[in-house]
Amino acid sequence: MRRLRRGSTQDRGRSGAWVRDGLGDAKVGAIGIRVANGVSMHGISLNCDNSLDPYATIVACGIADAGVTTLTNVSGRHLGVSDVVDELETRLAHYLARLAPAARVAAEVSA
Repeated sequence: MRRLRRGSTQDRGRSGAWVRDGLGDAKVGAIGIRVANGVSMHGISLNCDNSLDPYATIVACGIADAGVTTLTNVSGRHLGVSDVVDELETRLAHYLARLAPAARVAAEVSA
């Protein structure tokens, strides 16, 4: 988001990446992890240039008082997955590498 010269925000109590605009808060992406019945699932979403039409019939993420948007809408220019995937991968790898030492310590403490 910084590269797009748009501020993103985190909203306590709400998961995901958010932007603020004249219409209020809008979700642009999220990372999710779930463990159920001994099976872990994970995923990442980033709305790039997708249609927002399906969101007209659902309450995205159960959050009724905020909208959803795309990087294309936020930036004012077309941004597809191929335009952002390399930077997303690089930033995510750096972030996870910073978490790795803390995760090792936590695992050692709980063992």
